[in-house]
Amino acid sequence: MGHIPGRSAIPRVRTSEPIPVTGRIAGLLILLYAQPATRIARLTTSAVINDGNTTKIRLGDPPTPVPAPLAR
Repeated sequence: MGHIPGRSAIPRVRTSEPIPVTGRIAGLLILLYAQPATRIARLTTSAVINDGNTTKIRLGDPPTPVPAPLAR
């Protein structure tokens, strides 16, 4: 895997207790998928697809898989 800007911030954002869960999720989506904050802010729960085995997020077509640590 090549260098991903902000990659070193992912573990901190994922586990930072002072940041509310919704803020951590938004931050992770921005870091993982390089989406602008305005796009993330417009997402609704209907953008998340969980079939019992995998979790995907509809950022476009087809939906994008969510990595296991974040999918929980």
